[in-house]
Amino acid sequence: ERNKRGLADLERQLAALGDLRHVLFDGTRPMGDLLAELAADGVDILGVNGGDGTVQAALTALLETRPFPRQPPVAILPRGMANMTAADVGLRGSNAQALRRLTVTAEVGDIERHLVERHVLRVDGLRDCGPQHGMFLGAAALCEAIRICKEKVHSLGLKGEASHAVTLAWLLLNAGLRGLEKVGMHGHDIEIQIDGGQSERARRLLLLATTLDRMVLGSRPFWN
Repeated sequence: ERNKRGLADLERQLAALGDLRHVLFDGTRPMGDLLAELAADGVDILGVNGGDGTVQAALTALLETRPFPRQPPVAILPRGMANMTAADVGLRGSNAQALRRLTVTAEVGDIERHLVERHVLRVDGLRDCGPQHGMFLGAAALCEAIRICKEKVHSLGLKGEASHAVTLAWLLLNAGLRGLEKVGMHGHDIEIQIDGGQSERARRLLLLATTLDRMVLGSRPFWN
């Protein structure tokens, strides 16, 4: 229900603009099929209105099935429960405001001036699905932090950066008082091999790879 808030304003904006193709990704149809429809209709700018999971699904379909003859610019309108990708490379303001600015910019042919460039990660060898594309990969403690956020923080009605801040504060406080093991941060045996080099297996608290400049709460883990 929280993800549906504000959709009425966005839908009114879509209706007012008129010359936009809008499809709903609700999980009933593969993302690749939806993007193939947009490509067939001649769409040349792809707007993704969703959280990190929706952005990941769109990037995966774009780069694995390649439905567009030429990859379109991707405009991310932040929505959903987690918006780390949108916080770094997405549009600012409410979805309706951002969509209006995007449309005006496209009409005057000024998109190129506003583009930012990021590399996209590709992860394959997954047990239950095909290759996945996105701008960050996290394992171990990050997965455990997401679980804690969903179980303890989202139930309070918080989302986005507010939920990240509360989760981080809760983890730091409880880890300091009770220790990492007590709050569910156990660490995992993770084997890493870089560019075909020698594998290294060790107990690791966190595994993180990202091409984003800024992550949670504006942090820059790879600042140099």
